[in-house]
Amino acid sequence: MAPQHLFPRQLRPLRLERGFTLRQVSLQTGIPVQSLSVYERCQVEPPISRLVQLASLYHVTLDRLFHHKTGPRAS
Repeated sequence: MAPQHLFPRQLRPLRLERGFTLRQVSLQTGIPVQSLSVYERCQVEPPISRLVQLASLYHVTLDRLFHHKTGPRAS
């Protein structure tokens, strides 16, 4: 398992900020709800392909997923 600082810490805050449920994200990305849940809890490191899907859905850069600070949204 990767060190905690390498996990995408912004997955849950970004999802909630955009008003999505886990089920809605799952339906839009094809990623199972259970997988999304463990990614958000930093229990399993998601593959880069899934991070790309989530970053695209949330309209942010991959870099933003790994930072604790919230800044302007990427377009």
